[in-house]
Amino acid sequence: MFLQTPLRHSTGCNLAERACHRTCASHITLRAELSSKQRDILHFSREGHVSSRGHNSRLHAVVASEASTSDQDPLVDKTGTRWPAKKQVRSGQEAIQELGLGTWRLRGRVGGPFEALAAQIEGAWRHYFTRELCLFPLPQDLKFCDSMDKDKSVGVWSYMDLPDPEKGAPGYPRLLIENRAYATKAFRKLHLELAHRQDGLQVLHCVLYPRLEYDLPILSFDMVGSEGSGRVSLAIADPCPASMDRSLPPVYVQAAEMLQEKFGLQNNRTVPEWGQAIFSDMCVIVRPENPDELARFIQYCIALHQTHLILSQRAYPVTQYKQKEQRLADIRGAHERYCAKQQENGKTRRVLEAAFGGEFATRYMSEIMFDAPAEAGAAAL
Repeated sequence: MFLQTPLRHSTGCNLAERACHRTCASHITLRAELSSKQRDILHFSREGHVSSRGHNSRLHAVVASEASTSDQDPLVDKTGTRWPAKKQVRSGQEAIQELGLGTWRLRGRVGGPFEALAAQIEGAWRHYFTRELCLFPLPQDLKFCDSMDKDKSVGVWSYMDLPDPEKGAPGYPRLLIENRAYATKAFRKLHLELAHRQDGLQVLHCVLYPRLEYDLPILSFDMVGSEGSGRVSLAIADPCPASMDRSLPPVYVQAAEMLQEKFGLQNNRTVPEWGQAIFSDMCVIVRPENPDELARFIQYCIALHQTHLILSQRAYPVTQYKQKEQRLADIRGAHERYCAKQQENGKTRRVLEAAFGGEFATRYMSEIMFDAPAEAGAAAL
């Protein structure tokens, strides 16, 4: 299942013409259903050599799929049921009803776009990593955070048992944060966070941290919006480089370019100063101007995410690389820089401090959101 050599950066390589996705403007599907006719095999190396599938193959990654908007596309829902064409999801609201957030405590509190993207992301993890997906050990007291129950005296049902405070009363605006995290052979941590504040602030935050042994980008998604206005004010998607020179494997550059062109995405926000050292040149950062642009951003995230998961399943660890020590050091440096720079995000820190205090904000950002990686192989499954 895993390639004989790690993903490598290159300026010349034979790239696939189709990126992995199965979304269109009218509906969102849970997974990419890849057939032999839809599959393109990508051969490339860090030096740009093209190779065959033989014993000495330098194959590094696979990007597969064929964009489809056919009414005959199947839908596989959260129960694993394959629905016929007549059961296709035709709107974001129907997608939420079909997929939903399951047992998430914030189900129904965050808006439709946040629920839809979260359901797609977690559903893809469960589909692609059926046999290897396991829970990542988050600190128990930080899995679910309620600013009205900071000392956990009420317990896990605080979000139901404690009423929201009135505007202007102590505790207003109440902030609820829920986290889920998993691990796989190639990923040390798959983290998905949803947050809802009583005054309307809504947040989706997702980071896929590869293990240090795997030369894969740190894929990240963020959406920030307001329940009152129904607008998403900030949407970011980026395969953050796992390289100190901020270079990406060519397959990610090609996939991102093709998908951004397909979904018509153009940046209209600037990268914050703290992010300039860690975001890639392929970073999408927008303030969606209308529901259609937001839908296209979500579809782009789903497509890029599925591409990333497929590539991860075909990546071999860097430990099989001749210059493994040098590459491992570069990957570690990029991961540590990513976590350090993300913790400089003053807006995130201020929201946490206002609700829970400074000590909590520091601990939450360093232990839940942007925890530094352990030694390579230390946490391998």
